[in-house]
Amino acid sequence: MAPNLNSKDLYEILGVSRSSSAASIKKAYRKLAVQYHPDKNTSPDATEKFQKISAAFATLSDPAKRRDYDTFGEERPSMGQQMSREQAEKMFSMFFGGSDPFGGGMGGDPFGGMGGMGQRMSFGNMGGMDGMGGMGQRMSFGNMGGMGGGMGGGMFGPGMEGMGGRGGPFNATRANKRQNTSSNSNPFGTMKFGTQVTLRGLSKESMNGTKGTISGWDPKSHRHIFTQGDGSGRNGSAEPVSIKRENLQQHPTVTISGTSQPRLNESSAKVLGYVEDTARYNVRLSNGKAVSLKTSNCMLPAGTVVRLCGLKSAGMNGAWGTLEGREEGKYIVRMEERRMKVRTENVVC
Repeated sequence: MAPNLNSKDLYEILGVSRSSSAASIKKAYRKLAVQYHPDKNTSPDATEKFQKISAAFATLSDPAKRRDYDTFGEERPSMGQQMSREQAEKMFSMFFGGSDPFGGGMGGDPFGGMGGMGQRMSFGNMGGMDGMGGMGQRMSFGNMGGMGGGMGGGMFGPGMEGMGGRGGPFNATRANKRQNTSSNSNPFGTMKFGTQVTLRGLSKESMNGTKGTISGWDPKSHRHIFTQGDGSGRNGSAEPVSIKRENLQQHPTVTISGTSQPRLNESSAKVLGYVEDTARYNVRLSNGKAVSLKTSNCMLPAGTVVRLCGLKSAGMNGAWGTLEGREEGKYIVRMEERRMKVRTENVVC
């Protein structure tokens, strides 16, 4: 079934049948969103089509909204309501998880495409697009900011209680009590108060991609205290929760070095995420383009909390430390009980 972007029927827009699975709907969105994204498609109506595709997916990817649409069609105001360009871009970014959806996989080129990360999305609390409710990278970002009327409590639900992650259940109440354990003199290998992070690798996939800040460190559980949003309590910030370090993605500004693209070397880029399967960072360049780079091409700044990996001494792999700088082309990593020099490819943030 070919997509029909002139149709008002959401299924026809995406080119899927009414009996299509969630995976088929996601696959259709992935293909069409890349095809009509204004950064790639220069046709005059590309933006309008991109927004229409996004609005259709927002409804059909949510089981409750899809049931309502199947029952009532467009009679309900929120069904298939038009998205703004900004809202559609947020959804696109959430879905692809910071990877470069336009990449072409050019062999050893550091800009080889990553392909879509296929992260699940959940728009259960989007409400009527204008305010975006609590839209929560696969990519389900909780507090995205700048999306109409703010993000509300959204994906977390009241107080974020009971959100089980790979490291055990979240506990908002305990996390709130532990929030004051933070200080400016954090142990080595722990993130400073106010560090901006994104959730990743949680078993509850709808939470992955939620943005927030570090508001403390709990030495008993060896977890950071994460607060959704900017940590100020405004913009619908939810109760703080305790999160393992491996489930927190930092976003440091790196210096690009040693690529096959001389014009990029020594320029700056922001880390969007780290992809374990390819051992690459997804970064955003100063021109706004997202690309994939080897870890050895991204020089992390001092103060970044890092994890050791790929070392011959297997006992050190997985250890956390804080970067103190670089010396003779290697990172100096400070941990609580030792200070060591490691290659750039043996460190990830």
